[in-house]
Amino acid sequence: MILRRTIKPEKPKPKLISMKGKKKMKKYYTNKKWGRAFAGTAIAATFVLGLTACTDTKPTEDKVAVEAVTVDNSAADIVQTVYDGFAAGDMNMVTSVMSPDIIWNEAEGNPYADKNPYVGPDEILSGVFSRIGGDWTNFTATPSEFVTQGNRVVVFGRYAGTYNATGKTLDAPFVHSLTITDGKITGFQQYMDTEQQVAVMTK
Repeated sequence: MILRRTIKPEKPKPKLISMKGKKKMKKYYTNKKWGRAFAGTAIAATFVLGLTACTDTKPTEDKVAVEAVTVDNSAADIVQTVYDGFAAGDMNMVTSVMSPDIIWNEAEGNPYADKNPYVGPDEILSGVFSRIGGDWTNFTATPSEFVTQGNRVVVFGRYAGTYNATGKTLDAPFVHSLTITDGKITGFQQYMDTEQQVAVMTK
């Protein structure tokens, strides 16, 4: 099962179907037996449609939706910790959800992929995060959607920042695929527009 959590505004509540016209319909057909039968059927159908409009999904679908949110939050929240820690500059928070044996890979073509794979939090901090912190100003990685399937969480978002050596700015989408094992992140694979990244980092 694929579970999805997207950051978006809440949907407006469904409106009830109006019951106006019920008396008019009943009056119009009271002169004929078949008319009365038709009116009764039409009124019943309208009532059923009104009840249906009040309910977005079937009871069984509601149950699945509730379970999906619970599972999605459990895995997504572990991954969210990385983005929250990175945004706050709190590397202890970032590494708190990493396995000691985590394997981290930057996207092919990314200048920071020169030391792939990074194994363990220390290599990730020194080989990726420290270099990004020294090379960029106001570098951000902002997630917008989390998709969970089994022990895999895929994150969609955007990178932004200014490369110090060139003064050029980066604004590119990313996809991160993370593997969760026993409540810890054991794998990370980055996908992004490396052509734009290289252009920004080149004078």
